[in-house]
Amino acid sequence: MHLKKDPLFSITIPSKTQAYMAAGKPILMAVDGDAADLVRDAGCGVVSESDNPQALANAILALMDVSVQGHKSMAENGLEYYHQELSLRVGVERFGEHFKRLSK
Repeated sequence: MHLKKDPLFSITIPSKTQAYMAAGKPILMAVDGDAADLVRDAGCGVVSESDNPQALANAILALMDVSVQGHKSMAENGLEYYHQELSLRVGVERFGEHFKRLSK
């Protein structure tokens, strides 16, 4: 997944990110900002700087060097993070908590 270098995209998380995590797929991402932080924090892929072909090539090579078990771990990490932090169930629960606090 790639987003061009733009200040707006540094605070954007493409919906494909959550979809790949929910599908249990390792992610190769060439972006800056929040989306890159999410993939790093979740341990579900390899990230490179946006608009930097050499950094992307290095990230591709790094992902190719990961073992089959490493790819499986990335996939599992993404799926687990999705279910704990990004799923519809979690979103609804968090909105409910906010509404309860606001009503007090």
